Amino acid sequence: MSKMNFNVIKRKDRKFYSLRYKLDGIVYEESLKTDNKRVANNRAAIREREILKDRVTRLEYGITLEELKELFMAYLNTYASDRTITITEYNINCLIDFLGGQKRIKQITKNDGIKYMGYLKDRYKPRSVNSHIIRAKVMFNWAMQDEYIDKNQFQYLKAIKVMQNEFQPLSKKQIGRLLEDAKNRNIDLYYIVNIILNTGMRITEVLNLKVTDIQNGYISVQGKGTRRRYVKINAQLDDILKEIPNRIPTLFKMSQTTASIAISSLLDKQGIPGAAHLLRKTFISNLLMAGVDISAVAEIVGHTHINSLIRDYARFYRGHLDAAVDKLPYNS
Repeated sequence: MSKMNFNVIKRKDRKFYSLRYKLDGIVYEESLKTDNKRVANNRAAIREREILKDRVTRLEYGITLEELKELFMAYLNTYASDRTITITEYNINCLIDFLGGQKRIKQITKNDGIKYMGYLKDRYKPRSVNSHIIRAKVMFNWAMQDEYIDKNQFQYLKAIKVMQNEFQPLSKKQIGRLLEDAKNRNIDLYYIVNIILNTGMRITEVLNLKVTDIQNGYISVQGKGTRRRYVKINAQLDDILKEIPNRIPTLFKMSQTTASIAISSLLDKQGIPGAAHLLRKTFISNLLMAGVDISAVAEIVGHTHINSLIRDYARFYRGHLDAAVDKLPYNS
């Protein structure tokens, strides 16, 4: 713990004595509300003990859940749409109602997360439960990135399986508006969206890209685990990649949380349901509709289980399968 200096001072332009101290590099000054020096010293001693006790508590157990919410919402305001902010605040308030706003975030346990999941299941439909859990995970991931905590106790919670509505890939017009909005908001966001739409890379894969991963017309992608694949750079993407500054160690300094929230906000602005993964789905579905073999698509996007592609994207290549049967050479 860094040393803290406390001083009782009396300014000429003020009636009362003040307590002046420095905490985490910030200088504070509090009125002791008395012009009697003896009383001021007594009040200062009591206040010093309170501050030091709170300091020890913060170091050991972290800030309160209410304080984390305020910090996270301030961060969210710089990237997210009004709708995303409103939903997130509602979801986090539910967590605060359950755990208590004064709960120290380092004291939150895996068991607290499990109990919260049960609490939500008793009150909400599966989709709403998933919404609450996702936002809790995002907030605590952000807290980890900013070193408020060492571990996200909500990461163990799994979403409830629900019947998925068939997604619709983005249209050419929607993509145009999306790219325009991204460019106006943040140039790196514009680059990230372009890369996903032209390679089908996962958002984490894009954020981990290094200058050395882009060579000889291909992007070397570090996928899940130790698996590496190579994705061809098309003409559209080649022009975009030439604009990106050669930063180290990675091309982008944006966190996954920030990028995911920003892309969701772009989609939300257009009234499009979905998250950042919709960009990857758009890439996959368009390749399949263009007649690219599903095994080749799986290789390009790093899908180890082709069955999941068959299940999720069958409607996009069904016509090509039907046409293939008509091409038997011995029937022509």
